[in-house]
Amino acid sequence: MNKLWGYDLASSWSVFKVMLRVDLEQARGTVVSKIIDRFVWVASFMLISAYLLPSFGMSADFGKFMLVGLIVSLGIIEAYSVIALMIADLDGDKVITYFLTLPISPALVFIRMLVYYGLYFTFLSVLLFPVCNLLLPESIAYSTIHWPKCILMLFLSNFLYAAIILWAASFVRDMRMLSQVWSRLLHPLWFLGGFQFKWAALYQKSAALGYLALCNPIIHITEGMRGAVFGPAGYLPYWLTAITLVVFIVCMTTHAIIRFKKRLDLV
Repeated sequence: MNKLWGYDLASSWSVFKVMLRVDLEQARGTVVSKIIDRFVWVASFMLISAYLLPSFGMSADFGKFMLVGLIVSLGIIEAYSVIALMIADLDGDKVITYFLTLPISPALVFIRMLVYYGLYFTFLSVLLFPVCNLLLPESIAYSTIHWPKCILMLFLSNFLYAAIILWAASFVRDMRMLSQVWSRLLHPLWFLGGFQFKWAALYQKSAALGYLALCNPIIHITEGMRGAVFGPAGYLPYWLTAITLVVFIVCMTTHAIIRFKKRLDLV
Protein backbone atom coordinates (compact mmCIF):
# COMPACT_ATOMS: atom_id res chain seq x y z
CA MET A 1 0.00 0.00 0.00
CA ASN A 2 2.93 2.31 0.70
CA LYS A 3 4.72 1.36 -2.53
CA LEU A 4 5.33 3.45 -5.62
CA TRP A 5 6.30 1.41 -8.71
CA GLY A 6 7.64 -1.26 -6.38
CA TYR A 7 9.66 1.14 -4.18
CA ASP A 8 8.91 2.37 -0.67
CA LEU A 9 6.83 5.54 -1.04
CA ALA A 10 8.36 7.46 1.89
CA SER A 11 11.91 6.61 0.85
CA SER A 12 11.26 7.49 -2.81
CA TRP A 13 9.72 10.82 -1.86
CA SER A 14 12.66 11.69 0.41
CA VAL A 15 15.25 10.87 -2.27
CA PHE A 16 13.23 12.74 -4.89
CA LYS A 17 13.13 15.90 -2.76
CA VAL A 18 16.87 15.75 -2.03
CA MET A 19 17.77 15.33 -5.73
CA LEU A 20 15.47 18.16 -6.76
CA ARG A 21 16.82 20.45 -4.04
CA VAL A 22 20.41 19.75 -5.12
CA ASP A 23 19.50 20.53 -8.75
CA LEU A 24 17.86 23.82 -7.80
CA GLU A 25 20.77 24.86 -5.57
CA GLN A 26 23.27 24.15 -8.34
CA ALA A 27 21.15 26.18 -10.77
CA ARG A 28 21.60 29.31 -8.66
CA GLY A 29 25.08 29.76 -10.08
CA THR A 30 23.80 29.91 -13.66
CA VAL A 31 20.75 32.14 -13.24
CA VAL A 32 22.44 35.52 -13.82
CA SER A 33 24.30 34.29 -16.90
CA LYS A 34 21.13 32.74 -18.34
CA ILE A 35 19.10 35.89 -17.73
CA ILE A 36 21.70 37.98 -19.57
CA ASP A 37 21.79 35.50 -22.47
CA ARG A 38 18.03 35.38 -22.86
CA PHE A 39 17.59 39.13 -22.34
CA VAL A 40 19.93 39.76 -25.27
CA TRP A 41 17.98 37.22 -27.35
CA VAL A 42 14.56 38.72 -26.55
CA ALA A 43 15.80 42.32 -26.81
CA SER A 44 17.20 41.67 -30.30
CA PHE A 45 13.79 40.54 -31.51
CA MET A 46 12.02 43.34 -29.67
CA LEU A 47 14.10 46.12 -31.20
CA ILE A 48 13.10 44.92 -34.67
CA SER A 49 9.45 44.00 -34.02
CA ALA A 50 8.55 46.98 -31.80
CA TYR A 51 10.53 49.78 -33.42
CA LEU A 52 11.47 48.89 -36.99
CA LEU A 53 8.69 46.71 -38.41
CA PRO A 54 5.86 49.18 -37.56
CA SER A 55 7.54 51.65 -39.93
CA PHE A 56 7.01 49.07 -42.70
CA GLY A 57 3.28 48.81 -42.04
CA MET A 58 3.10 46.32 -39.18
CA SER A 59 0.69 47.04 -36.35
CA ALA A 60 1.99 49.30 -33.60
CA ASP A 61 1.06 46.50 -31.16
CA PHE A 62 3.17 43.92 -32.96
CA GLY A 63 5.93 44.36 -30.39
CA LYS A 64 3.54 43.35 -27.59
CA PHE A 65 2.36 40.38 -29.61
CA MET A 66 5.94 39.27 -30.21
CA LEU A 67 7.03 39.76 -26.60
CA VAL A 68 4.48 37.24 -25.34
CA GLY A 69 5.51 34.75 -28.02
CA LEU A 70 9.18 35.16 -27.16
CA ILE A 71 8.75 34.85 -23.39
CA VAL A 72 6.94 31.53 -23.74
CA SER A 73 9.62 30.36 -26.21
CA LEU A 74 12.54 30.60 -23.78
CA GLY A 75 12.28 26.95 -22.77
CA ILE A 76 12.57 25.57 -26.29
CA ILE A 77 15.61 27.75 -26.96
CA GLU A 78 17.22 26.31 -23.83
CA ALA A 79 16.22 22.79 -24.83
CA TYR A 80 19.01 22.27 -27.36
CA SER A 81 21.83 22.85 -24.88
CA VAL A 82 20.13 20.69 -22.23
CA ILE A 83 19.72 17.81 -24.68
CA ALA A 84 23.39 18.19 -25.62
CA LEU A 85 24.40 17.86 -21.96
CA MET A 86 22.24 14.78 -21.53
CA ILE A 87 23.68 13.06 -24.59
CA ALA A 88 27.24 14.01 -23.58
CA ASP A 89 26.62 12.37 -20.21
CA LEU A 90 25.15 9.23 -21.78
CA ASP A 91 28.15 9.03 -24.14
CA GLY A 92 30.68 9.84 -21.42
CA ASP A 93 30.61 9.74 -17.62
CA LYS A 94 27.05 8.39 -17.36
CA VAL A 95 26.36 10.28 -14.15
CA ILE A 96 22.71 9.42 -14.61
CA THR A 97 23.50 5.79 -13.78
CA TYR A 98 24.44 6.87 -10.25
CA PHE A 99 20.96 8.30 -9.69
CA LEU A 100 19.48 5.08 -11.00
CA THR A 101 21.24 3.12 -8.22
CA LEU A 102 19.45 5.10 -5.51
CA PRO A 103 16.43 3.63 -3.66
CA ILE A 104 13.97 5.30 -5.98
CA SER A 105 12.01 4.26 -9.04
CA PRO A 106 13.89 4.96 -12.30
CA ALA A 107 10.76 6.74 -13.52
CA LEU A 108 11.10 9.27 -10.69
CA VAL A 109 14.69 10.01 -11.71
CA PHE A 110 13.39 11.26 -15.06
CA ILE A 111 10.33 12.94 -13.54
CA ARG A 112 12.67 14.87 -11.26
CA MET A 113 14.43 16.16 -14.42
CA LEU A 114 11.05 17.17 -15.82
CA VAL A 115 10.17 19.07 -12.64
CA TYR A 116 13.57 20.72 -12.36
CA TYR A 117 13.70 22.06 -15.92
CA GLY A 118 10.04 23.03 -15.81
CA LEU A 119 10.60 25.12 -12.67
CA TYR A 120 13.91 26.56 -13.90
CA PHE A 121 12.51 27.70 -17.26
CA THR A 122 9.45 29.16 -15.54
CA PHE A 123 11.67 31.11 -13.15
CA LEU A 124 13.62 32.60 -16.07
CA SER A 125 10.39 33.56 -17.85
CA VAL A 126 8.93 35.24 -14.77
CA LEU A 127 12.08 37.31 -14.26
CA LEU A 128 12.45 38.34 -17.90
CA PHE A 129 8.87 39.32 -18.71
CA PRO A 130 8.67 42.55 -16.65
CA VAL A 131 12.19 43.59 -17.68
CA CYS A 132 11.58 43.03 -21.39
CA ASN A 133 8.17 44.69 -21.13
CA LEU A 134 10.03 47.92 -20.39
CA LEU A 135 11.60 47.75 -23.85
CA LEU A 136 8.25 48.32 -25.55
CA PRO A 137 7.26 51.83 -26.69
CA GLU A 138 4.02 51.21 -24.80
CA SER A 139 4.29 48.46 -22.21
CA ILE A 140 1.68 45.73 -21.78
CA ALA A 141 -0.73 46.88 -19.05
CA TYR A 142 -0.55 44.43 -16.16
CA SER A 143 -4.13 45.25 -15.21
CA THR A 144 -5.40 43.63 -18.42
CA ILE A 145 -3.65 40.29 -17.78
CA HIS A 146 -5.64 37.37 -16.40
CA TRP A 147 -2.92 36.40 -13.92
CA PRO A 148 -4.12 32.93 -12.82
CA LYS A 149 -4.37 31.84 -16.45
CA CYS A 150 -1.06 33.50 -17.30
CA ILE A 151 0.81 31.77 -14.46
CA LEU A 152 -0.76 28.40 -15.21
CA MET A 153 0.19 28.69 -18.88
CA LEU A 154 3.77 29.62 -17.94
CA PHE A 155 4.06 26.43 -15.91
CA LEU A 156 2.41 24.29 -18.58
CA SER A 157 4.57 25.72 -21.36
CA ASN A 158 7.83 25.17 -19.54
CA PHE A 159 6.91 21.71 -18.32
CA LEU A 160 6.07 20.93 -21.94
CA TYR A 161 9.56 22.03 -22.98
CA ALA A 162 11.03 19.84 -20.23
CA ALA A 163 9.00 16.90 -21.59
CA ILE A 164 10.25 17.66 -25.12
CA ILE A 165 13.82 17.57 -23.80
CA LEU A 166 13.36 14.10 -22.31
CA TRP A 167 11.46 12.81 -25.33
CA ALA A 168 13.91 14.15 -27.90
CA ALA A 169 16.98 13.00 -25.94
CA SER A 170 15.60 9.47 -25.84
CA PHE A 171 15.91 9.31 -29.65
CA VAL A 172 19.42 10.78 -29.97
CA ARG A 173 21.93 7.93 -30.13
CA ASP A 174 25.10 10.04 -29.94
CA MET A 175 26.49 13.57 -30.33
CA ARG A 176 26.68 13.21 -34.11
CA MET A 177 22.88 13.28 -34.29
CA LEU A 178 22.59 16.42 -32.17
CA SER A 179 22.34 18.91 -35.03
CA GLN A 180 19.26 17.04 -36.27
CA VAL A 181 17.44 17.82 -33.02
CA TRP A 182 17.43 21.53 -33.80
CA SER A 183 16.94 21.38 -37.56
CA ARG A 184 14.31 18.61 -37.62
CA LEU A 185 12.45 19.09 -34.33
CA LEU A 186 13.04 22.14 -32.17
CA HIS A 187 13.24 24.82 -34.86
CA PRO A 188 10.18 23.64 -36.85
CA LEU A 189 8.13 23.30 -33.66
CA TRP A 190 9.09 26.81 -32.55
CA PHE A 191 9.01 28.62 -35.90
CA LEU A 192 5.67 27.08 -36.89
CA GLY A 193 4.29 27.36 -33.36
CA GLY A 194 2.75 30.80 -33.68
CA PHE A 195 5.34 32.98 -32.00
CA GLN A 196 4.95 35.39 -34.97
CA PHE A 197 1.34 34.73 -35.98
CA LYS A 198 -2.13 33.82 -34.73
CA TRP A 199 -3.61 30.41 -35.34
CA ALA A 200 -6.76 32.13 -36.69
CA ALA A 201 -4.71 33.83 -39.41
CA LEU A 202 -3.22 30.51 -40.46
CA TYR A 203 -6.65 28.85 -40.45
CA GLN A 204 -8.10 31.68 -42.53
CA LYS A 205 -5.34 31.19 -45.09
CA SER A 206 -5.70 27.40 -45.16
CA ALA A 207 -8.05 25.34 -43.04
CA ALA A 208 -5.94 22.22 -43.66
CA LEU A 209 -2.79 23.95 -42.40
CA GLY A 210 -4.73 25.32 -39.45
CA TYR A 211 -5.86 21.87 -38.35
CA LEU A 212 -2.39 20.44 -39.00
CA ALA A 213 -0.87 23.15 -36.78
CA LEU A 214 -2.97 21.92 -33.87
CA CYS A 215 -0.68 18.87 -33.76
CA ASN A 216 2.14 21.23 -32.77
CA PRO A 217 2.06 21.74 -28.97
CA ILE A 218 3.79 25.12 -29.28
CA ILE A 219 0.77 26.64 -31.03
CA HIS A 220 -1.28 25.82 -27.92
CA ILE A 221 1.30 27.61 -25.77
CA THR A 222 1.37 30.83 -27.80
CA GLU A 223 -2.41 30.89 -28.25
CA GLY A 224 -3.10 30.14 -24.58
CA MET A 225 -0.67 32.72 -23.26
CA ARG A 226 -1.79 35.48 -25.61
CA GLY A 227 -5.40 34.73 -24.69
CA ALA A 228 -4.45 35.15 -21.02
CA VAL A 229 -2.55 38.39 -21.66
CA PHE A 230 -4.64 40.12 -24.32
CA GLY A 231 -8.06 38.53 -23.79
CA PRO A 232 -9.68 35.49 -25.42
CA ALA A 233 -10.99 37.18 -28.57
CA GLY A 234 -9.22 35.87 -31.67
CA TYR A 235 -7.38 33.04 -29.93
CA LEU A 236 -8.01 29.35 -29.32
CA PRO A 237 -10.10 28.60 -26.21
CA TYR A 238 -7.79 28.81 -23.21
CA TRP A 239 -8.87 25.62 -21.47
CA LEU A 240 -8.61 23.66 -24.71
CA THR A 241 -4.98 24.73 -25.03
CA ALA A 242 -4.28 23.96 -21.35
CA ILE A 243 -5.78 20.47 -21.49
CA THR A 244 -3.97 19.73 -24.75
CA LEU A 245 -0.65 20.68 -23.17
CA VAL A 246 -1.29 18.41 -20.19
CA VAL A 247 -1.94 15.53 -22.59
CA PHE A 248 1.28 16.26 -24.50
CA ILE A 249 3.31 16.49 -21.26
CA VAL A 250 2.00 13.19 -19.91
CA CYS A 251 2.33 11.31 -23.21
CA MET A 252 5.81 12.58 -24.11
CA THR A 253 7.17 12.04 -20.60
CA THR A 254 5.75 8.54 -20.38
CA HIS A 255 7.15 7.60 -23.79
CA ALA A 256 10.55 9.09 -22.93
CA ILE A 257 10.75 7.10 -19.68
CA ILE A 258 9.89 3.87 -21.49
CA ARG A 259 12.56 4.52 -24.11
CA PHE A 260 15.23 5.46 -21.55
CA LYS A 261 14.49 2.32 -19.52
CA LYS A 262 15.13 0.21 -22.62
CA ARG A 263 18.21 2.21 -23.57
CA LEU A 264 19.75 1.90 -20.10
CA ASP A 265 18.71 -1.75 -19.66
CA LEU A 266 16.36 -0.97 -16.78
CA VAL A 267 13.65 -3.35 -17.94
